[in-house]
Amino acid sequence: MTFYNIKSKLISLVVSEKKLVIVLLIFGGLLRACIVINAYIDKIWTNFEDDRARIEFSNKIIEKGVIFEILDYKSPEAIFAPWVPFIITGKTLLFGEDLFVLFILNAILGTLTCLIIFYIAKMYFQNSVAILSLFWSCVYVNYLRYTATAGNEIWLVFFFVLTGFFALKIMDGNAEAKNLIGLGLSLTLLSHTDERYLAYIFLFPLLTYFTPAHVKSKSKKMLIVLGVIFLLSLPWQIRNYIVYKDIVLISVRTTNITKLFIDHAPDLVYKHDKDKNYLTAQQIDSISNGLLYTFPDGRKLRPGQFEAMKKGNLPHKFGLVEKYFSRLYFLWLPFKFNDNYRKSGFTFEGKWSFLHNVSSIFFYGLLLPFTLFGFINFNKSKKNIFIFSSIVLIFHTLIHVVAIPYTRDRYRHPVDFLLIIIGCYGIICFFKWAKVKYFNKH
Repeated sequence: MTFYNIKSKLISLVVSEKKLVIVLLIFGGLLRACIVINAYIDKIWTNFEDDRARIEFSNKIIEKGVIFEILDYKSPEAIFAPWVPFIITGKTLLFGEDLFVLFILNAILGTLTCLIIFYIAKMYFQNSVAILSLFWSCVYVNYLRYTATAGNEIWLVFFFVLTGFFALKIMDGNAEAKNLIGLGLSLTLLSHTDERYLAYIFLFPLLTYFTPAHVKSKSKKMLIVLGVIFLLSLPWQIRNYIVYKDIVLISVRTTNITKLFIDHAPDLVYKHDKDKNYLTAQQIDSISNGLLYTFPDGRKLRPGQFEAMKKGNLPHKFGLVEKYFSRLYFLWLPFKFNDNYRKSGFTFEGKWSFLHNVSSIFFYGLLLPFTLFGFINFNKSKKNIFIFSSIVLIFHTLIHVVAIPYTRDRYRHPVDFLLIIIGCYGIICFFKWAKVKYFNKH
């Protein structure tokens, strides 16, 4: 084969890969657009309490401006991070109150997220892994589910994947100014989308210490990233100081942590509400016997809970181990065939529908054993992606098990891109192993 033929074949492969990537991205975008149209017609988003609360926050900004007096520290404008309400505000001012434009923006963000996942996979693995990761993320049900909502899920996934992209670039030694600034910018936007992600502001910059450079150089890079975060966060911190007359990092929810080193006014310190679903032993007996149908505050029990309790599936106060195990279970569960309880042991969580279970098992549950196989087949030449994935997955789990009492499976979705990439690598490794073991025997 001549050099010209080899060159032509290589060019052909590159061109065909580009075409395939474009086709998959168009497919992913159209799939999200169909979900948007269907959900928009059915007005599904109106069922989400957090969505309505963020819209309320946005309406306050439109009505009163960014700086306004807040009297209720449990109101949406006090407890929610500002990024999504700002986006809703911009959409309302430009296009009116209709949410269709916001949903289309979510669809575009979701498609861009898939593209970033492709580039991350391509940084470490062969084209087959990158293409498979792109396809999987395009059809991944947990990335599709919240496209037609006014919540923060789509933004969290996008900013987390983008942050991972810049962090891995730096870990690989590409500590150019654009990557350091990009990491600082994406981390700032991530934490201003959900204050829980303040926990990552120090973790991601610390990962720069895995770069092949002198300690002094690594420290300089970390300080640059932290400096960018500080400068970009300063306007909102000034606004919060004017509003609250106190240091409030993102939202009032952060005062539950900052109270350890800042002397906040007592009424400003955020406290998780007592479980409003709590039932005494006598009330549990009355419900089980069909004599009571409401909680103490008058709210009706969900039909599923009433039926579950009549069958003997009763709520109870969780012990320490059971509480933490429940959070771990709800964070990572791939399916849910049974009714049970979460939080303190009194919040009912019904089994998933058949379609929900099937889609979760196929797109997420099926990926888990291959992700494990991918980690087992760790390759030293690709060590940074494995180091990064291990640290982030463990850290994310610990944060939600130890500190977030209302942990749900959707709180895992921002780190799912690591499961997709390592899982797709595991799939390719598995089929290569199976081919050698079972099909190449003579």
